[in-house]
Amino acid sequence: MTPRGQMRAVPRAAEARTGRRRLMTIGAAAVLAVTVTVLFNQYTKTYTLARDETRLEQRRRELIADNTRLRDEIERLRTDDRYIEQIAREQLGLVRPGEVELLVVPYDGTVSPPGATLRGGAAAPTSAGGGSVAPAPPAEGARPGDSPAPAAAPTLPQPRRGIGVWAAGVRDAVLRLIPKLHR
Repeated sequence: MTPRGQMRAVPRAAEARTGRRRLMTIGAAAVLAVTVTVLFNQYTKTYTLARDETRLEQRRRELIADNTRLRDEIERLRTDDRYIEQIAREQLGLVRPGEVELLVVPYDGTVSPPGATLRGGAAAPTSAGGGSVAPAPPAEGARPGDSPAPAAAPTLPQPRRGIGVWAAGVRDAVLRLIPKLHR
């Protein structure tokens, strides 16, 4: 028979091999986990940089287009007097000496800047409310050769509040001036 101490040596060697295998497996798993983590982080950085590159390239193209447009406008401002006059009229509201500018105030009380067009692209009308001012009907008892009575300003419903009251006053003043301008 074998002594009892020798019998225990075999299981210890097997336990040692099993312990080494476990240690190797744990080490390999740790190396694999670190590798996957590093690769994932590198992939996300690469993806983010590629996305930023695309965004910056688009922004660069937009800036190049803006620079081209601005250079063209600078050249036009240097050479085209009509363009300068158009900008002065539209953006600054300037008029030439002797010109009269009428500010059209629509019924809704909004005031548009000089040179602006109304909704739908139509030019601003010359009378308030968007229509023409009709002549007054002949007075009762008037004979065909008599001169017509002065035209009364058309009666429009008055806005109820704020700037609308002011706008209605301006509209009425303009309507009173229109017949005087045509004399």
